[in-house]
Amino acid sequence: MAAVVWLGAMAWRDGWGGADPVASVLGATAGIAALVAALRTPRADQAAPAGLPRTAAPVVPDWVVERAQVREVVAEVCGRRGGGSVGITTGLHGAGGFGKTMLATVVCAHPKVRRHFRGHVYIVTIGREVRGRSAIAAKVAEVTRYLTGDARDIGQDPDLAGRHLAGLLAQGPRMLLVLDDVWEAEQLAPFMHGASRTCVRLVTTRNPGVLPSGSRPVTVDRMSSQQALAVLNHGLDLPESTARALVDATGRWALLLRMANQRLTAQAATGADPATAAYQLLTRLRAQGPTGADDPDAPLDLNDPKRRNAAVRASIQAATPLLPPDGARRFAELGIFAEDETVPVPLLLRLWQTTGQLAEEGARALCKQMADLSLLTLDTTVAEGAVRIHDVVRDYQRAELGSELAVVNRAFVDSLAVDLPRIASAPGTAPLARAWWQTESRYVRDHLVEHLVDADRPDVAEALAGDLRWVRAHVERLGPNAAIRDLDRVGTPTARTMARDLARVAHLLAPTDPPEALEAVLRSRLGPLPHWHTGHIPLPSSRPTLVNKWLPPDLPDPSLMRSHTDADHGAAALAVNAHSSWFATAGRDGTVRIRSVSTGAETRVLGGARNGPLSTLAVGPADTWLATAGSDGRVRVWDTASGAHVHTLTGNTSWVTALIADADGAWLATVNRDGTAQLWSTASWRRLRALALPNGTPAIWSPNAVLAVGASPDGSLLTTVDSLGTARTWSTADGTLLTAVTCGAGSARAAAVSPDGRWFALAGGNGAVGLYAVDTGTEIRTLTPRARAVDTLSVSPDGAWLATGTTDGAVGLWDTASGAELHRLTGIGHARSIAISPDRTWLAALSPAGTVRICDTAVGAGRPTGPRPAVPVRTLAVSPDGTWIATTGDDGPARTWNPVTGEQTGTLTGHRGHLDAVAISPDGTVVATSARDGSVRLFNRVTGQESVSSRRGRVRALAVRPDNTTVIAINQDGTAGRRTLSLAYEIPCASGASSAAVNADGTWFAIGASRGVQMYTGDGTSPEDRRQLRNDAWTETTGVAISPDGTWLAAAQDRDGEIQIWDTRSRRVLRTLTGHTGRVNAVAVSPDGTLIASAGADMTVRVWDPARDGALTLMRTGSALHALAFGPDGRSLYVGGDQGLFGYSLDPITTRRP
Repeated sequence: MAAVVWLGAMAWRDGWGGADPVASVLGATAGIAALVAALRTPRADQAAPAGLPRTAAPVVPDWVVERAQVREVVAEVCGRRGGGSVGITTGLHGAGGFGKTMLATVVCAHPKVRRHFRGHVYIVTIGREVRGRSAIAAKVAEVTRYLTGDARDIGQDPDLAGRHLAGLLAQGPRMLLVLDDVWEAEQLAPFMHGASRTCVRLVTTRNPGVLPSGSRPVTVDRMSSQQALAVLNHGLDLPESTARALVDATGRWALLLRMANQRLTAQAATGADPATAAYQLLTRLRAQGPTGADDPDAPLDLNDPKRRNAAVRASIQAATPLLPPDGARRFAELGIFAEDETVPVPLLLRLWQTTGQLAEEGARALCKQMADLSLLTLDTTVAEGAVRIHDVVRDYQRAELGSELAVVNRAFVDSLAVDLPRIASAPGTAPLARAWWQTESRYVRDHLVEHLVDADRPDVAEALAGDLRWVRAHVERLGPNAAIRDLDRVGTPTARTMARDLARVAHLLAPTDPPEALEAVLRSRLGPLPHWHTGHIPLPSSRPTLVNKWLPPDLPDPSLMRSHTDADHGAAALAVNAHSSWFATAGRDGTVRIRSVSTGAETRVLGGARNGPLSTLAVGPADTWLATAGSDGRVRVWDTASGAHVHTLTGNTSWVTALIADADGAWLATVNRDGTAQLWSTASWRRLRALALPNGTPAIWSPNAVLAVGASPDGSLLTTVDSLGTARTWSTADGTLLTAVTCGAGSARAAAVSPDGRWFALAGGNGAVGLYAVDTGTEIRTLTPRARAVDTLSVSPDGAWLATGTTDGAVGLWDTASGAELHRLTGIGHARSIAISPDRTWLAALSPAGTVRICDTAVGAGRPTGPRPAVPVRTLAVSPDGTWIATTGDDGPARTWNPVTGEQTGTLTGHRGHLDAVAISPDGTVVATSARDGSVRLFNRVTGQESVSSRRGRVRALAVRPDNTTVIAINQDGTAGRRTLSLAYEIPCASGASSAAVNADGTWFAIGASRGVQMYTGDGTSPEDRRQLRNDAWTETTGVAISPDGTWLAAAQDRDGEIQIWDTRSRRVLRTLTGHTGRVNAVAVSPDGTLIASAGADMTVRVWDPARDGALTLMRTGSALHALAFGPDGRSLYVGGDQGLFGYSLDPITTRRP
């Protein structure tokens, strides 16, 4: 950059004619090179590109023959610009053993591929058993860790996990990612996201239907006759007639050809004549194989699955007689191991020692013989060796075991148990007997639950998969998806319930610092739920632990099935298809995303950023098309099957705020924000007519003017309801406005029209919902949700249910015929729109942040011991004797609570108005509150006397001095004041005052403000009374707490999540505590000064030793936290947040003072 500047200065001073041309060119070249280098160097605040490891070329066995498809695939993967995908698939659907994986291995070892990708070639095996959302997401997480080292848990959504992986790969070098043995489209979808410039995907699959559109399929069928002869004759010299007959008998199937070759090679090694051995093998295959009873000379027909299976059985049974006595039985026993998994040889030895009393030497020799016969693959490059068994062979093994499968699995599991310590099981559950979570075997950790299920011990499998110690071990190592997958594998009703429990809290189970705190989070979120037996599990003794005093107020409703969040998408509209099988969201990124309800997988993405932000969405009645619209007035129509853009409708007069199609799908109505509408033919996508407002009707230009639309079943009528409560009905035949009725009192917050077009629902500001006749405006009935304003209304497609979304995050389901509330789903969160599935089995709620929550409507509301209302808490104070707690929130009163049970005991007497803040004097006799009108009230609980001081503007925080007559008030406008009796005084302070604290003896107080903390003695009015603890950075101090002896204080920061500990005498920072990932909203010091607690917008509570770096423990919640305080015993901690009041007990630990 300096060189470029120098060159420009020289040219300006002397002109280009006076400059040395050579020096100019060299200088320019150097400057530009420096500029390019600077641009390529990431800034300190940017993540550096992922350092992907280079891999060694895979070893290709010498028996592998050249196949034409290798050249084809190499040309494809090296010739694609940027990314893309190539698929290797079989010519026969459902058949394995054709050599897809080996062909991919040959491609990966090809010199051209190694050079093109510079060694960044990776093979990932998917396999048949990676099924279900949790298992697929866990696989994506495993690949992410392997490739990038990133161990962050992204949750149980495979799509989000895939996008996270794509974001990391996009920062890395050009690479080839081989996805081997893919069975289903859902397995592949997460790996196909993004990184289109850097990542080429090579997919091997038996099912060509799973390949994404645009990929180049390469079919691997049976070998040619010459290729088959080459594999069969490798290392041998067989008579041509016999060799060709064997090729026909094996169907030119690579798997069987290799088995035949290895069997003949093994016999030849003992002195047998290869030709004679080949003839004997041919005779056996013809007698026992699929063609034996028909035409012995006919080639094997691989299109017939039964004949393929018979050929596999005959080929294996031709090889197993070459094994020692009982070798065939030992081989069949290997069918208990997981499919396409690397199994350590020591586990095989343990199994065979138990079932066949084989010593290690004999067992290893048997393993080698099986590998020589191609019955399994032996890898001697890993410590102690490992084997892999082809899934086709494993299917044969499991069929051979039959009913003995459970017996062998039990023997295997019991043989492993002897190495682990005994434990006590939870009362009323199956005995675990052993501490399985202490095993060091990766294979056992990953597959033990499968073995227990196959051992016909579902009760033990359920007890293990649901044991908190096993769950924690899985979550720490692989993330919550691994633990969810285990519970899904068990398959019992209880295990499925527990899997749903774990899925609902998976977003809270990211790694913790310290790691031991993860168990505290698990206990807090799962311990209160049925089936989770945590009482018998001792608390960890090495560190303190936060334990619930009562049920957390933000436990998710049991109805919640899953959540979907995509911040990049920014979902703003939601619709469900007619068959209840999928839902679609339209987002601010200009795309429409379609997801399967059953799997949660994203099945299609329509559109892109060029469409602009989208705000409304409608699905055609037959699910064949969907329409989207936004602020540009254009409506885009898409074919849901192909994803093709069908048409763009133009000519709307303003922003399109609503879309609706008639029941037959003959027309689509687009409703504009000015109250007018357009009718379009879905056959030609031409405009039929406009539905205009009468002359003189004022246009309502609010973006949400039209709250709801509806149509009659025959499509002859269209109804709109606006924010003034006016329902207008038009004739769709000629556009005539037929009726206009206004209902309700004042403006409406939400509306919905019944599917038959006869009535509509209207939610007013008072929380009530009225049902009115469309034609007359007559009120049919009134529904009264539980004292919360209704923001969202939705009617089920059959009109039987009405859903209400209230500001407290609950969704009510109402019977529209009787007006009775059927269910109340709590903890769903604020919903901007709700869609009920046509079969009424589930509903989807879309939050303002773009999160879609899918809820089971058959599951009634309620926590384990009954529902507790979510009451937001903004400020809180604990009485000095610890017998009561006072809080304020968003709804006005100051509530009191029982600190043992967390039950509300009443409201503060003597305090009036809408209250914003509360504080208690050090001796507990005076309670101070601030009202929305700016008044501060001091109420003496002993004498009943009160004093009120007033000032314009609201007060956000209070602190009472020990004299019981003075209150430090932090005003909403960032100023501070001193309130005494009926007077109010301003306190000179820096801008941005946000918090206050008073020293224990009342001699001084501190105010947190912008760029630090100000300390005041006396009344704080004179400059001599003020001292400043100044931050270097311009950050707001959001919380202040003073130690009991006044020698130090803790100050929380808003932007960087830090807590600074200041020495109040030297005014130096003693220590900076880091760990919060967002704004710290509150900080407190324990009564003995040995602990600090903090809470913030990152939804965590953290406990610190002020003399040490790093948190001692932490707790995660489901909402932002705003206030906290220790109880007088120093072991109780009370926290207030958006979802209510939390109470925790703290296991003690010895600490030091700073």
